[in-house]
Amino acid sequence: MSFLFPLAWALAALALPVAALYLIRTRPQARRASTLLFWRQLPPQVYNSAFWRRLRRWASLALQLLLLLLLVFALARPGREGAEKAALILVLDGSASMAASGRTEAAQAAARRALAELGPFDEALILQAAETPRILSGWSRNRRALTRALAGAEPASGPGAAAATLALAHDLARQRSSARLLFLTDGVWAELPPATLLEGVALHLVGEGTPPPRNAGLTFFGARRSLAAPGEYQLLARAIATHDTTATLELWCNGRLMDARQLGLKAGEPWQQTWEAHEAGSLAFEARLTDLGPADALPTDNHAATQLGAVRPVAVSVVSEPNLFLEAALASLPAVEVEWRSPADPPPDPARFSIYHRATPPQGATPRALLLLALEAGGPWGEPGGELAQALVSSTREEEPFLRHVALETLRIGKAREFTPGPGALVYAESFGKPLLFGQWSREPRWLVATFGLEEGDLVFRTAFPILLGNLVQTLRAGEEPPPAPLPGEAESLLKPAPEAVQSVATPAPAAAWGGWPLWWWALAAGVLWVVLEWTLFHRRITE
Repeated sequence: MSFLFPLAWALAALALPVAALYLIRTRPQARRASTLLFWRQLPPQVYNSAFWRRLRRWASLALQLLLLLLLVFALARPGREGAEKAALILVLDGSASMAASGRTEAAQAAARRALAELGPFDEALILQAAETPRILSGWSRNRRALTRALAGAEPASGPGAAAATLALAHDLARQRSSARLLFLTDGVWAELPPATLLEGVALHLVGEGTPPPRNAGLTFFGARRSLAAPGEYQLLARAIATHDTTATLELWCNGRLMDARQLGLKAGEPWQQTWEAHEAGSLAFEARLTDLGPADALPTDNHAATQLGAVRPVAVSVVSEPNLFLEAALASLPAVEVEWRSPADPPPDPARFSIYHRATPPQGATPRALLLLALEAGGPWGEPGGELAQALVSSTREEEPFLRHVALETLRIGKAREFTPGPGALVYAESFGKPLLFGQWSREPRWLVATFGLEEGDLVFRTAFPILLGNLVQTLRAGEEPPPAPLPGEAESLLKPAPEAVQSVATPAPAAAWGGWPLWWWALAAGVLWVVLEWTLFHRRITE
């Protein structure tokens, strides 16, 4: 047997003052008496007894010392010598659906019960599956610290990362040979965790067996600028309900009511609506779902907000000799600031979108975005070859955003230059195996090479190049758009457990001694019982 607080045995020294109290006798006092006849009849041993025989009420003293021993034994917190220490990993579901109908409170109550069942030498670790895995408390035996960490767990505003958190829990479980995993969840998962992560995990499904809650809420709310025109924007809202109901959707823009409409939601059927408008300034949007009634179980998805920044001009630097067609194409683009440079001038600022027409960038130049037109020199982008006469566009990568609405197949390009693209370059348009448009525009640094000039062929009579130029500028603005408003999502708003979810498993209790209660508890109970027994015997004058 081992003890959690062995220093408590020092309190056993209190037995000495307890015994001393039983040795203290009242000092005799002189009193006048009419005769000593009766006192002389008492046996003389009363006054001449040995020291140990002077101890009175020895049965009561024995009970008091035994009570002290039991109390010290309980304070020392005994445990089984060599017993395997249990290690518990508590995983709390932190998804937004846990905030519905008191699920968070139920999960925390179950977690507190699991912590209360741990032995004195057992330890626990607490994780929360929020948007990302969170460690609320490391390995600890301190029940008070674990309970405080448990109280600090709050549901997130979106779906929880159940799979990532379970993977982390399995990694942490390898630190303890006797670790066990308990996952407290409502089973509402946008994505079912892999079966391998659920192996060996005891699931406690919160809210199981209760009527499904009723809820209606927004599942998506986002805004983005149009790729066709910088000032235009689109606003998209989606909603869903667990039951047939009606609601009012209010849209606000910069604090002004933009739209309000009555929704007729069908059970489990998504509803969505798109709004289009034109405004170049900074915009702040709000969506409010109202008139839902008191039965709405999840208020988190009844409000959403998102923003669009003001349209900022794209800075463009053109390194070219005077070219009327290129100048007219750039002038047709809105929200573009253009500066012209001669090939003999210093290179432009790398933060600007640089266009080189019949010119070569200086060695080592790495602008934010680079467009090379009618290039004839080699470099990191590739090596030039011979000429292509009367080149025709045979195929294009139409799925590229900057080629949207760009009809290159109808062009008569005329004269072009053969090129061998550099490493990592994609061919966006070709003429029977010969690249006409290549580069990398999907990641930075962005660069694009057109092996043909603007004056040859019929390019100046078409809209393909101005549209291509406008698309390139718009892709540089795409990164400025904010992400959609954080919302729980469709699975959380429906509040229904995943159909493939594993059924609830009974939580295994840690091993305990003496019928499920620790030894120190039994010692304390025996001490209390001994006090009652000694009090009873003393008042019956049995231990006098």
